Amino acid sequence: MKKAYSLIAIAILILNYMSSILVLSNTVHEISMDGLEVDNEIKEVDIEDEIKAVKIEDKIEAEMETEIDERVMLSNEYTTVNNFVELQSAIYNPLSGGEQVIYVTEDIEMTETITISRPITIKSDINHPATLKWKGEADARHFYVERGQLTLEAITLDGHDVGGGISLGILCTVTMEKGSVLQNNRSTTIGGGVYTHGSNIEFIMKEGATIQNNTAEIGGGGVFLEGISNIFVMEEGAVIRENTAGNSGGGVRVQQRGEFVMNGGYGVYQ
Repeated sequence: MKKAYSLIAIAILILNYMSSILVLSNTVHEISMDGLEVDNEIKEVDIEDEIKAVKIEDKIEAEMETEIDERVMLSNEYTTVNNFVELQSAIYNPLSGGEQVIYVTEDIEMTETITISRPITIKSDINHPATLKWKGEADARHFYVERGQLTLEAITLDGHDVGGGISLGILCTVTMEKGSVLQNNRSTTIGGGVYTHGSNIEFIMKEGATIQNNTAEIGGGGVFLEGISNIFVMEEGAVIRENTAGNSGGGVRVQQRGEFVMNGGYGVYQ
C-alpha cells in the first residue's frame, strides 16, 4: 500500500511539474506574442515616420520647383523695366525668339516711337497700373506696329495732349486687355488714339479697356480705321468716350472698306 501511495505521490508531482512547464511555456509564448506586437507597433511607427518624411520631402521639392519656375519665368519670359532705356532694350533685344512679356514697375516717360515687329505684351500691376507718358515730338506715337503683335494689359498710354497713341502698319494685331487705357493722345490730322493705315490689321478692345479724351484735328479722335482687310472689334465692357475730332468721327471713323464690329461695347462720341 505504501508503495502504491508513493507511486501516486510521484505521479502527482510529475503532473504538477508538467503543468508548471506548460504554464511557463504559455507565459513565454504570451511574452513572445507581446514582443511581436511591440515590434509591429514599432514597425508601424517607422512606416508612419517614413510616410511623413516622404510627404515633407515632396513638399520641399514642390516648393523648390515652384521657386525655380518663378525664377525661370522672371528671367526667360518676363522682363522687368522701370525706365525708357530698359523698355527699348527689352523690345529691341529680346531674351528669346518667342513672345516677350514686359512688366512695367513704374511710370515711364517716352521720348521716341518704339517699333513692334514681333509678339510683345506690355503689362503692369492691375491694382496700380503704370503710365507710359509721351514726352516726344507732336504727332509722333508711343508705338508703331508692323508685322507684329502688341498686347497692352493694365497699362496707360498718355499723350499729354501733344502726340502719342498707336499707329498700325501691315499684318499686325493690337489687343487692349483689361485695365489698358489710351488717353490724352493727339494728332494734327487723323487717328488721335489709334491710326490704322496698312492692310490685314486687327485691333481688339476687350472688357475693361478704355479709349478716352483723345483728339484728332481732322477725323477719328479715338480710332481712325481704314484699309482692306482691317477690322476693329470692340467687345462688351470696352469703353470709348469723350474723344473729339475737328471733322468727323469723334470716337471712331471707318472708311475705305475697314470693318468695325461692336459686340456690346460702349461708346460716347463727341
